[in-house]
Amino acid sequence: MKRLNLKQKTVCLVLIQFLIFLLFIMGMFEFYKNKRMDYIKAKEFRTLNTFASQIDHKIDSLSHNVEILANDLIKHVESNKLNMDEALAEHHDLIQTYLNDKVIFHKIFDGNIILFSSDGKIILESPENIEARRGKDFSFRKYFKDTILSKKPQISDIYISTSLKKPTLMFTAPVMENGKLKAVLGARIDLMDDNAFMDIISSFDESSKYLLEYIITNRNGEIVLCQDEDRIMEQMPDIFLPFLDNARQSGNSFVKMRLFDDDNFIFTRTLNSTDWFILTLIPEKVALSSLFLLKNVIFWGTIIFTVLFLLSMMIGLNKLFKPLLELTSHIEKLKDKDIADYQPVAISTDNEVGALKNILNLLIHNMHYQASRLKLLSTAVDENAASVVITDRYGNIEYVNNTFCHTTGYSMDELIGKHIRLLKSGKTSEKIYQNLWEAISNGKSYICEFINKKKNGEKYYELNYISPIIDKDGTITHYVASKVDITERKELEQELKKRADFDTLTGLATRYLLYNRIDDAIDYSNKHDTFFALFFIDLDHFKEINDDYGHDAGDIVLKTIAERMTKIFRRTDVISRLGGDEFVVLINFLNNRENLKYLVEKLVENVKKTIDIDNKTLLVSASIGISIYPKDGVTSEDLVNKADKAMYNIKNSTRDGYLFYSTKE
Repeated sequence: MKRLNLKQKTVCLVLIQFLIFLLFIMGMFEFYKNKRMDYIKAKEFRTLNTFASQIDHKIDSLSHNVEILANDLIKHVESNKLNMDEALAEHHDLIQTYLNDKVIFHKIFDGNIILFSSDGKIILESPENIEARRGKDFSFRKYFKDTILSKKPQISDIYISTSLKKPTLMFTAPVMENGKLKAVLGARIDLMDDNAFMDIISSFDESSKYLLEYIITNRNGEIVLCQDEDRIMEQMPDIFLPFLDNARQSGNSFVKMRLFDDDNFIFTRTLNSTDWFILTLIPEKVALSSLFLLKNVIFWGTIIFTVLFLLSMMIGLNKLFKPLLELTSHIEKLKDKDIADYQPVAISTDNEVGALKNILNLLIHNMHYQASRLKLLSTAVDENAASVVITDRYGNIEYVNNTFCHTTGYSMDELIGKHIRLLKSGKTSEKIYQNLWEAISNGKSYICEFINKKKNGEKYYELNYISPIIDKDGTITHYVASKVDITERKELEQELKKRADFDTLTGLATRYLLYNRIDDAIDYSNKHDTFFALFFIDLDHFKEINDDYGHDAGDIVLKTIAERMTKIFRRTDVISRLGGDEFVVLINFLNNRENLKYLVEKLVENVKKTIDIDNKTLLVSASIGISIYPKDGVTSEDLVNKADKAMYNIKNSTRDGYLFYSTKE
């Protein structure tokens, strides 16, 4: 295969760089496109959430109003010294008059309120229905059955009212007296009335920048609400049903899909108050119109720029490389000769090519000289398992072996000529460097450990054996260092120390570290006439959590409690886990007992906050025993035992509280 000449290589390099530039532009375009999509999704989901909140609020308000009316009806009957059974049996006019007077409710619910008996028959309507529907049976209606079974307010599925002749929703609430259901109160609402939901839909359709429309469907895919009133109660196309299933599971969903001969973004959102879904569509060409325009500009601009660039590059390179190619041809003829047999190139011009020939002659001379020296050095150390570096007397690197390059991540070219401080991480004490230079500058060898930095910024530990190289006149000319990477050994030492001092699950102090800190606190308190306290904490019913929900759930509870305690106590305090569900907290530098009481009450309160695990809400409490130095003991072991005893006393009595140690226990 024919080798490429310098001109061809330059052309290839420039083309590669140009291609990289194009790839960069394409990548930036995709990056901006993704960012734009993230912005659109976040914005539209915020709009959907706002829309859903308003719909939820409207539904909750309507349902709550019916419940209020049902409760007020009971109070009205009782104010007339009747019970509900008597009123339903003999005093319909009392109830009728009461409901007729509720003008504001008639405005909210399109003027139609119905009272059903407990077996589903209409007792009366307000205003009185001219069709005389009293006695008509509605017990087969799902909303009536659900109200009877749950004894809670219910919302019906959408249906066409026989009296309103429009899509309608029925809101029901049980009429309860002394815990017993006596009747069911219902109120209907016309979905097409602006007082219902249409005003909310219209306001969001007008404010949206992208959306075609908002459509609300129920769990069966029937359109419940939309701006086009004629589409209410229509069945959504089957293609949308999977999106509703996704929304039902996740709350929100987003998908890109081709509809109506165009790509569209589809957003869905569930409502909290009922089983409805909000579904919206955004045409991709509308949402990303500015990006599509930018893409076309980049495409045609790139084509024009590429043509002009290639033409100018070819003309310039031909003129630039002609004399260089002649010099290359001369060098090619000498490639089979040994460096020692090389004859200088004749210099016939004083231009750039002449300068290159002069540099070539100097380079070959220096290479011959350096080759004789480096051959000796490389033979001795190239295959050494330790890193080897040779510097001049000022610390400038002149040689490194392969192991050194492998360890540091630098190539040999990147290192030669650089100062050895290139590897400094800033983590090694300056005192070590001072001792090092003092020793080797005086002709002595030195052994020390460094924390150095690799090319990628990674820190590593290194054991160094550094010696000066002294010539026959006793002058230091170079320094040679043999280096061994001891990072793994150091990390193992640090890991062993960490495991001894800190609990692996919670990150809290271990028993060993706690007792050391208590001893320190005793010394400080004796010197400064202060006192400190220990909280011995045991979680109540923790075994039941492990048994019922598994040890993974128990671990989550322990970590959560540990995090809560970390937020409560000061950095000067020591929080430790002795094992299982037992914790001990060392409270330092106390001046009065009231501060201690405030801390323990705050701890009890925070521990009792619920913990959610896998859709389950767990309630946790703690029993806490407290001992105080020096009142309750003068040794760390004695103080822990006294706090432990106080803890068991509170656990055996009330649990979920705290108790100070007392000699009367």
